[in-house]
Amino acid sequence: MSRRPRRRFSDVQKTKAVLSHVQDGVPVSQVCEDLGIHPNQYYDWQKQAFSGLPHVFSRDTIRQERSHQREVDNLKAKLSQKDEVIAELLTEHIALKKKDWGEELKVQWVSASVRDQIVDFISHWKQRSGLRDNWFCRAFGLSQEKLIAWRKRYGLPNRHNGAMPKDSWLCAKEKQAIISFFSLNRGDGYRRCAYMMIDKDVAYASPSTVYRVLKEAGMLQKKADDTSRGKGFKQPLVPHEHWHTDISYVKIEHRFYFFICVLDGYSRYIVHWDLRENMKENDVAIVQQTALEKIPGVHPRYITDNGKQFTGKEFQYFIALHGLTHVRTSPYYPQSNGKVERFHGTIKKECIRKKALLDQDHAKIIIGSYIAFYNNQRLHSANAYIAPADQLAGRDNKIHEGRRKKIHAARLKRKQNVLREEIKLNKLEYKLTSQKLYSNQL
Repeated sequence: MSRRPRRRFSDVQKTKAVLSHVQDGVPVSQVCEDLGIHPNQYYDWQKQAFSGLPHVFSRDTIRQERSHQREVDNLKAKLSQKDEVIAELLTEHIALKKKDWGEELKVQWVSASVRDQIVDFISHWKQRSGLRDNWFCRAFGLSQEKLIAWRKRYGLPNRHNGAMPKDSWLCAKEKQAIISFFSLNRGDGYRRCAYMMIDKDVAYASPSTVYRVLKEAGMLQKKADDTSRGKGFKQPLVPHEHWHTDISYVKIEHRFYFFICVLDGYSRYIVHWDLRENMKENDVAIVQQTALEKIPGVHPRYITDNGKQFTGKEFQYFIALHGLTHVRTSPYYPQSNGKVERFHGTIKKECIRKKALLDQDHAKIIIGSYIAFYNNQRLHSANAYIAPADQLAGRDNKIHEGRRKKIHAARLKRKQNVLREEIKLNKLEYKLTSQKLYSNQL
């Protein structure tokens, strides 16, 4: 097999390519797509173009950096001294507070009033001093678990081993609404259906309550056995800390195309995707370059399999050029890159295999509409049934709080309905008793 001849670009073509990005703002991915080159080759041209510029202000820059570093060190020393003074004053203040509360802190169950005062005290001084919860817990002699529990019970009376209230249980109409909704959306699972019903104002119940209703109706399948593999992976804690990428086949009219996507490991948000005719190193690199241009300033860790597109020198140079890190999964174990593998299975099950794809352009329209739905509307089980876009934007706590308020309001409404029924029964009983007494007097 003869090798493809190496293409040559003139100095004018290289200059136009660099200026189109630097002056006109054309994305690097678009420049590489037009010329059919790897992004690494463009960055080499840009490096050559900028290497000849004279470093006129190099001495002044070094002098400014040293002066700035001295100022930073002085400010850090002052902040450290300030923290020590604040901690010392707060220690004396807490000792006085503990004397006021006396023996209340030594009993097994602290009264609700003292508990709420301690929570208010810690919240107030934590915000003003910048000290963490563990410092206050050590000062008060509390565990962090107890402080978290106190915050959850803030404003509520102590009800230890209280009786389970029955006036907020689901009525028959709500149970039937849950069963009917699950029958129409069986493929989404009971957890996703629980949050979908809350968001669509169909029924207000927690996933555990929905599970009990469906289990009583015999509509749930037996849970599969769990596996112990893959427990050592540390999940990302912030957006764009891990990016997963992989290639999947899509068959359109007796021809295979290659679906390449980049998935954020924290939120499961699809950063970028493309349906290409080839899966060579240039195709993969252009997709990755476009993803980095969409989210500028991030330095994620790439997680890929051991395909030749990800193990070659060009991809490693691309990673080093952008200051990224790269981790390859275990051979013959696709679960190591399970997040993007799961997405490939989901998009094929819910979109590609349900549609008749006519050509590449038609497939891009269908896939693009589904990914927009996946990112912005579909409730993802790994995000506690929050859409990936909401998880990425940090709106998860607000959505959870709204759902909890709806469930709480529904419980109060059920209690009111039960109370009305009891009042009606009492009135009816009183009326019958009065009639009976009146008849006896006659």
